[in-house]
Amino acid sequence: VTILARAGGRHAPALLALWSSAGPELRERIAEYLAAVGHDLPADAGSSGVMEALALAARPGEAGAGNSRLVELVSSSSAAASALLPVTAARADARFVPVLVAIARHHPYMKERTLKVLAGLPLDLSRDAAVPDELVEAEIVSHNAARRVTGYRLAALAGWPADRILQGLSDPDILVRRAAVDALQGRAESIESLRPLLRSEDARVRLAAIEALGQAEATDILFAYMRDEAFPRIAAYRGWRKSLPSGNASWVQIA
Repeated sequence: VTILARAGGRHAPALLALWSSAGPELRERIAEYLAAVGHDLPADAGSSGVMEALALAARPGEAGAGNSRLVELVSSSSAAASALLPVTAARADARFVPVLVAIARHHPYMKERTLKVLAGLPLDLSRDAAVPDELVEAEIVSHNAARRVTGYRLAALAGWPADRILQGLSDPDILVRRAAVDALQGRAESIESLRPLLRSEDARVRLAAIEALGQAEATDILFAYMRDEAFPRIAAYRGWRKSLPSGNASWVQIA
């Protein structure tokens, strides 16, 4: 459903042609696709909780994807919640944030998948979305690196201040550090917070800080760092290397 819907609504006529002969399960899949591309459901779609939820989700601009009825439906019905996940994944619409939060809170077995969908929302559309802190914190402190990646994406979505996201630059996993770097994009206050990290003893933290400053186009800070810190260090290493005894095979290997 998600893959077809992301390609647009051109499959709607072919799927609607199957509607009259389709069984309940296929009808539900067709309805999910129609909702995901913003197409009205057929008049005989029925009034079950699943179909009502999909009909509401098909027109978020009109009915309001975050309205209380839709949130109520996904909170009380795991079937409605499950049907909405491929729709919200395909639509990538910030108006579905309350719906996704409700699914994550009320259906624990869907929580990880739901938070991934939530974390995938475009930041430019959803900055400072109402994502509860406890959902973000639970992902960030997880022992699972993939969940920590999701956590920092959620932190960006929720508009966390830079100083709360900076800890991700010290994460042992490179994908988590990159997620933290991405979460700092567009935050002017992060630039000064990143400057001290350029002097970190951990090379991974320095590299993450450089990447974040590069994305922020903080060229003055980066130039000063390269001039005052990086280039002198490289020159010192080269001088140290030249001083090694070249005639000793063991030292050559170290060099």
